[in-house]
Amino acid sequence: MNNSTNYQGNFSTTNSVTSTRVPKHLAIFVITFLTICILVGSFGNARVCIVLRRRQDLRKVPHYLLANLALTGLLSTLIHMPLLIVMTTISYFQIQDVPEEVELFCRVGGTSRLACVVLNALTLSLMALDRQECVLRPFSRRLTRRNVKKFIPGIWIAALITNILYLILIRNETSVCVKFYPYSNTNEFSGANLAVIAAVGQLDNVAFFIIIFTFFRILKRFRSSPMNLSVASNSTNQRQEKELTYLTYKIGGIFLLFRVPIKICIAMVAAKVGVFQEAAANAAMLVCYVALDITYVANPFLHHKILKVRRPNRARLSTAVEPMELANRANRRNQNAGVEP
Repeated sequence: MNNSTNYQGNFSTTNSVTSTRVPKHLAIFVITFLTICILVGSFGNARVCIVLRRRQDLRKVPHYLLANLALTGLLSTLIHMPLLIVMTTISYFQIQDVPEEVELFCRVGGTSRLACVVLNALTLSLMALDRQECVLRPFSRRLTRRNVKKFIPGIWIAALITNILYLILIRNETSVCVKFYPYSNTNEFSGANLAVIAAVGQLDNVAFFIIIFTFFRILKRFRSSPMNLSVASNSTNQRQEKELTYLTYKIGGIFLLFRVPIKICIAMVAAKVGVFQEAAANAAMLVCYVALDITYVANPFLHHKILKVRRPNRARLSTAVEPMELANRANRRNQNAGVEP
């Protein structure tokens, strides 16, 4: 089938599901952009996981949550991003006979998107709450190393339950590779499917609110206690906590930045105003959907400064101990010479 001038050429699969064909320039952009994201994101997130695993000095609550965020990013780069490339290829070339293995990959990968949203939203919420407690109640923090080791498995269990539940709901769906593609806009999901998607979306909104709420509370505390802030800056531990706070809200800022456009695009697609407007809304939906993956790629590079914190090495320790050793030697010489120290 030839390209349609208005990019609305529909095609049929073996299961008679129709979809809108993605434009050539948009398909090239999506495939190129996601390929770069896969390479960069896989390397960056894997590096964060390896460094945090090896470094025994990076065992605070924020570091556990950063590691969990990196695992989420690794999951997205290895499953969801390749899935979008596969869906884009099927849409552009109008593949009619989709192999069963590819359909299975689309089914599992499509549900993994919801799992990643759950993981990302809950992890960022805990990170924001941890930073709030660090600033507002540093001596009575409720989120400790022992607690966070329980919360993280709970987050993965919640994501797994969401994944399994959605897999059950779509067990009878046909042509998942076509129907779940963001550009297709078939809008044929059942009420149960939409309910699960809406519930996960609300979880995303909760994380959105928590990040903003804790940010303004911390900002208010910093402004109201300039003396304490200046004193805290003299402490190495407090300085590191302050850097972790800045890092948390940089990550949260990127999360918020790419969540707003997707919500606007969803409203545009739901409006359905004319053929041209629908095509434009579909293109915007796909671009915003792809842009969400930038969060998983950008996070490891934001971690870079934190991961460069080095252990106190022997040279530094010897430099710090050297004056004391010289004083002890002088005292021993004086004692041997019969001189009062």
